[in-house]
Amino acid sequence: MCCGNKKSGVGCKEYIFLWWDGVSFFGPDYTKLARLSGTPVRWFDKCKSLEWLFPFVAILAIAGFVIGSELNDVGSLKSQSLNQIHNRDYNMTIEHLPIIFTTEFNKTDILNLYVKQQKA
Repeated sequence: MCCGNKKSGVGCKEYIFLWWDGVSFFGPDYTKLARLSGTPVRWFDKCKSLEWLFPFVAILAIAGFVIGSELNDVGSLKSQSLNQIHNRDYNMTIEHLPIIFTTEFNKTDILNLYVKQQKA
């Protein structure tokens, strides 16, 4: 499978470079300004910019730390045991139960109370 177009002569290498370097020439990236004076385009032009290099190295270091710390756990066996006790009745103290309640009223009781209120 080729990602390039054979008719136009653009191959995978050019597409990957466009993705790396940035598709647009005109923009806020000042590292591309030297190209106006005829400097050849190189893949490491981005690496000369401290504005791009510092965040990239920081993200790379964080990702490396996370991946490295997770690779230490690969192959280690994590054990867990679940004990289920089946009882006919369960007794819980009131401290373990959240107190949530609702109040229901019968519709006829409310209507009778309303009628009594109106007569009075």
